Amino acid sequence: MSKAQQEYYKREHSYLDVARPVYADRIIGEVVESIGLTKEEKVLEIGCGKGRFSIPLLKKGYNLTCLDDSKELLNDFRKNAGQPVKIVEGDFNEVCLEHEKEFDCVIGFYILHHFPSLKQAAKSIRSVLKNKDCKIAFVEPNPFNLMYYVQMLAYEDLSWDDERGMLDMTWSKLGFACFVVKCSVAF
Repeated sequence: MSKAQQEYYKREHSYLDVARPVYADRIIGEVVESIGLTKEEKVLEIGCGKGRFSIPLLKKGYNLTCLDDSKELLNDFRKNAGQPVKIVEGDFNEVCLEHEKEFDCVIGFYILHHFPSLKQAAKSIRSVLKNKDCKIAFVEPNPFNLMYYVQMLAYEDLSWDDERGMLDMTWSKLGFACFVVKCSVAF
């Protein structure tokens, strides 16, 4: 994590709070349905933060390991969880080296655009999956929706410096030739 990101996550961010369960439940429902996620599968969530999406998944009984590199956000997560949680703290790419072929599924919510190299992130994600038939699901803001950029004016705790990775979130830069809502991707 860069120095700027470390400072960013030390500040309070209302949009990261767990207090909006209806929104999180709707997004989680879409992910679970689209990839056919089951409670038996071992899932790695990348960039869990305060647990905005993790806590509802854990309450529903999913087998989740939560990864983040922000000590501050993970401390808040532990306070909010209300149950035992498997948490891994550290740099995503380094942690993946320690967990090769361990997970059935990798998920993330609004995290990919924070990675400096999407190609490296894809390689790391693939390394933790047990086999090529495993599941991958990420939810990201649509970089082509102008409302994403307008919201930065509405939230005091959002800034372009922290969110500019969205410009790298086009399908061609991610290595996809086309857009498919439900798909299986082999790396």
